[in-house]
Amino acid sequence: MADESVTVLLVEDNPSDARLVREMLVDVGAAQFELVHVEQLSDALESLAQESFDVVLLDLSLPDTHGMDTLVQMYTAYPGTPVVVLTGMSDVDLAVKALQEGAQDYLVKSRVDGNSLLRSIRYAVERKRAEEERSSLLAREAAARTEAEAAHQRVLDILESINDAFVALNHQWRFTYVNREAEKILRRSWAELIDKCIWEVFPEALGSKTYREFHRAVTEQVTVESQEFILQASLWLEIRAYPAPGGLSVYLRDITERKRAEQFREEYIHNVSHDLRAPLTIIRGHANMIQRSANNVDRVCKSAEAIVTSVERMNAMIQDLVDSARLEASQLWPDIRAVSLAAFVSELLERVAGLMDSGRVKVHIRQDLPPVGADPNLLERILMNLLTNALKYSSPETEVLVRAKATGNEVVVSVADRGVGIAAEDMARIFERFYRTRGAREAEGLGLGLFIAKMLVEAQAGRIWGESEPGKGSAFSFTIPIAKPNVSQQQGH
Repeated sequence: MADESVTVLLVEDNPSDARLVREMLVDVGAAQFELVHVEQLSDALESLAQESFDVVLLDLSLPDTHGMDTLVQMYTAYPGTPVVVLTGMSDVDLAVKALQEGAQDYLVKSRVDGNSLLRSIRYAVERKRAEEERSSLLAREAAARTEAEAAHQRVLDILESINDAFVALNHQWRFTYVNREAEKILRRSWAELIDKCIWEVFPEALGSKTYREFHRAVTEQVTVESQEFILQASLWLEIRAYPAPGGLSVYLRDITERKRAEQFREEYIHNVSHDLRAPLTIIRGHANMIQRSANNVDRVCKSAEAIVTSVERMNAMIQDLVDSARLEASQLWPDIRAVSLAAFVSELLERVAGLMDSGRVKVHIRQDLPPVGADPNLLERILMNLLTNALKYSSPETEVLVRAKATGNEVVVSVADRGVGIAAEDMARIFERFYRTRGAREAEGLGLGLFIAKMLVEAQAGRIWGESEPGKGSAFSFTIPIAKPNVSQQQGH
């Protein structure tokens, strides 16, 4: 402070007292003080409005105010200004009240000298500076705390918004944080997890692969990954754990659907390879027989027929796979024509007479039925699938009935048989891809027929469903919209 200039505002209405104060400061060699003198509180307030002072020497008895009201008005207007009361009133109670109001010191004019005045001014200035530094430090700490809290909240917001579940564990394996996705996956609420030991909440995990990997992550300070099947929840989890200063940061992802897809893919590859090998085995066997029986014309002809049939089976399976992929990729664009169902079905049965027992199929479709808006090729695929199934799964002496009737703006077509029927639990999944009913393992095909039929019907704005009673037969029905007037008539198929 010795090298710095200190500005002092002296508020004193008595010129003699003001001159005395100035002389006392000069006598103690306080040349670094800049003293400004005013005689009224109003003048002091005006001066403070124009410039700042390091300290105010304030007399409590002034022409425009008196007593404690002087100090109160000063602090009301400028609460941060350090004030030293310099008054002629030697009143202990008044001194106590002044200090309580915030005065830095209380000096009585008759008892003050240059040194005590200088010391009081210096203390007031130093206390003010210390208070400012303290306030600045508190403000910086508050700002840092606010920023840290904001950063922490940003992290929490990120953790709450990510698709992965996230939990934080401390060194005692207790949950310190759990996001909403983790609550869903772990099927526990925040209250059920926070500050609880993970091995107490999930005792079944003790000794598991996850248990071992978590301990390895902490012991070796390495990132670990694992996949675990949670039997109690029928859930597959992908788990990644990262060592952190406070313990362990763990990300969890539900991969149940992915695991199901992988299992489905494995079953699919097995089924497809099995079903495609069957006709290949037949082809190879008959080809070998032809080699051994080249001179036996009848045997060669039968083997050739078996080879052709097997090739057709393989071609049908491959075509089903291709159609399935195209339908799911929405790469099929129906060519809608106006089709007369009665003529269409009659012509279809004539053409396939050599491929199926079409004599068992009885058609009940009126000639005056309104034409439907359909793609003839797709309509044939649908009918062939339903007719083939109906003939395959019913006794040779029974009939298969094809009916059609107009209902509102659509026509309902049904194919019914009197076969063994389909159980209710199988019927619920009958249109799923690769699904085959129980006991149908030896059936030909990949289990794509009804799945493709459903996709073909829906591609033409229709619906398909099945009804069955075990032991009495099944009926599959689908709808086709009635053709609009501007749709061209089919010119043959």
